[in-house]
Amino acid sequence: MKHTILIFMLFGTMRVYAQNVGIGNADPKAALDIKGDLIFRVDTLDLIDGINDNIDIITSKSLNYVIVGPNTTFEVGGFTGGENGRIITLYNSSPAAYYVKNYSPGTLPENQINTGEGGDILMNSYSFITFQYLVLDNLWHIVTSNGRIESSETNTTLLSTQIDTSIMANFSFTTGITSILNPLNTMAGNTQLLGFVDDQSTLALPLPFNFTFDSQIYTHFSVCANGFMKLFKDANSNTICAHENDLNSTSNIPILAPFWDDLRMFSPDGGVWSLTEGNSPERIFHIEFICSYFSSSPVTNNLRFRMSIFENNNGIKYTYFQTANSPSGFSVGMISSDFEVISVDAFLNTTSSATVKNNNFIAPNIGRYYNWEQNLSSFSNISINTPLNDQSLNIIGDLKVSGTIINENYQSANLEAGWSSNIPAEYYKDSENVVHLNGIVLHSSGGVNTTIFKLPLQYTPKIDRYFTIVNSLQSGIIKIQPNGNVIFFSGINGNVCLDGISFRTR
Repeated sequence: MKHTILIFMLFGTMRVYAQNVGIGNADPKAALDIKGDLIFRVDTLDLIDGINDNIDIITSKSLNYVIVGPNTTFEVGGFTGGENGRIITLYNSSPAAYYVKNYSPGTLPENQINTGEGGDILMNSYSFITFQYLVLDNLWHIVTSNGRIESSETNTTLLSTQIDTSIMANFSFTTGITSILNPLNTMAGNTQLLGFVDDQSTLALPLPFNFTFDSQIYTHFSVCANGFMKLFKDANSNTICAHENDLNSTSNIPILAPFWDDLRMFSPDGGVWSLTEGNSPERIFHIEFICSYFSSSPVTNNLRFRMSIFENNNGIKYTYFQTANSPSGFSVGMISSDFEVISVDAFLNTTSSATVKNNNFIAPNIGRYYNWEQNLSSFSNISINTPLNDQSLNIIGDLKVSGTIINENYQSANLEAGWSSNIPAEYYKDSENVVHLNGIVLHSSGGVNTTIFKLPLQYTPKIDRYFTIVNSLQSGIIKIQPNGNVIFFSGINGNVCLDGISFRTR
């Protein structure tokens, strides 16, 4: 009798028309058409700290689950009970965040989760996520969540090392005397790059191998008749064939300069040639000049020197086979893309980055060579979840820092003649490569349009920068140039305040 009454009550509120079912609804328009409230009961999932694989959602089947149990970060690897189309929603009521694992190795293949992003999902405390199971691939898929995608790449832990990042730290220098070698233009396979020219350069030409110079990778080059080679990262570049032989140049970078002066190639044997020796990965690329000073008299070629770069160790070598002293002064050295310099004193046969020598008059002895081997380990690039690149550290993704990012200390400025300081003139570069100045300086006779001090090249702007400053309670202007000159550009006699000057360096 009780069953009869129950059946009568059920059909009193539910009517079946063909295949549509209506609950509280006399005219169902869908397979299930409900008029009134719909409640899906909620069950709990008692999980543990750490890894949770093959989570049981068969014993207690539900649409909604509340996660309880964990107190520290945990992982969800997958669920049992996958049926085509089954949907479940998780709500994390625990105080701990957790990861939804993409293809967790500890979960059975038919219970695994495909996050669809190739990485794990980070779910915070009190977050929700919905899954649906598909027999198409027998996997759980994420329908919606308020979580955050985590990279599937392996994280990299970097240990700090105190190293010198200046250009000199990247090279080991040696010098000596070698035998006189035959000219390149007498050797098979040579290519003539320049003929009887003055102040001319080649177009950008491909290097026979990629060449790393001061942490940057170069694929092309051009040669200037005035004794230097410029490096490029692509073919769409050109060279200013300057003869000012200035290793403080900001227009020609990066360059390798075995003998930078106002040179000229005279007939009949003058010119510039190139030749590649050896096989990969041991190739050597040579460029040789046969030339003279522009003002030479009589008109004859009395200089022959060679520049060589090495594939196996990215080394650089300058060799001198015929030499003559300079009437005006020449430069030997190189400039990197960040304007750092290696300069050679051709009389003492020493090298420096602190002292730039643009006025060598005594030419190297015949057979003299200058050789630099690059210490690649000191500037190896690191990529995390990115392709290879030219940056020392390039990260795509989140960066978490435990501890303090420490800026360098202020460094004292060396004031030029006539300038003194009431409050010491100082500068420093912060962790975002921004240079900051401070201090108050004074010139004995005004000092307008004179240099207050000079910043090192790694602390300089890419172009001229102008800053409004306080000058004896009036406004003045400071100009900072790419070569490092900090100039009192305009103002009046009196104290010049440098506080508040900040700019991003190259």
